[in-house]
Amino acid sequence: MERTDDTANARFELDAALDFTGNPALCQVSRCCLGACASTQVNVRSRVLHAPGCYMYQRCHNLLPRLAQICMYASMCLALAPWAAWKMFSSLPPGFNGLAGVLSAFWACSALLLVLDSIATPMAFMKKCAAETQ
Repeated sequence: MERTDDTANARFELDAALDFTGNPALCQVSRCCLGACASTQVNVRSRVLHAPGCYMYQRCHNLLPRLAQICMYASMCLALAPWAAWKMFSSLPPGFNGLAGVLSAFWACSALLLVLDSIATPMAFMKKCAAETQ
């Protein structure tokens, strides 16, 4: 890594050196993946990507499944908490079990939608690239 005074360039080089491709908690792909060398450009969600293959791979096969796991674990914890620690939760208002159930269902649906997004996005990307190359 070279010394530079430009913070954006330094962050890009640091991400590339650490092989940091994205943040699974927010499902954001890092700049080193977006700025990688590639000859093709694709417009995805109103952003021009210079390395669409790297972006799609990291987002759909790395970051989205990790975020789906986080949502699934949150759902399981909320569903099992009133049962596992019933003595602690018995002192809370009676509506807490219902709230935990609603939040658990929300996180479970979020995990399902993330998995569906990670399956459907590459399919749409491959169809679009196939149409552009013919």
